[in-house]
Amino acid sequence: SMFLPKSLTLRSGTTFERPRVLKAAAEYLVEHPELAESYVSDVLPADQAQTAFQRAIAPRTGQHKVALTMA
Repeated sequence: SMFLPKSLTLRSGTTFERPRVLKAAAEYLVEHPELAESYVSDVLPADQAQTAFQRAIAPRTGQHKVALTMA
């Protein structure tokens, strides 16, 4: 679809192999932990999902990814 104000194009996609892709990504991060430190700025427990969502929709300077932990 086309965004009129700036003539931007929105492209989306999906994968039917989500579990396999997520497992591969998790394994890659275990092998390269420094990547998580540079991409993830906020880690909150799952019971604080609302707070994580609020942070994600109102980004601040220096914020990257907001992640939930299930542990």
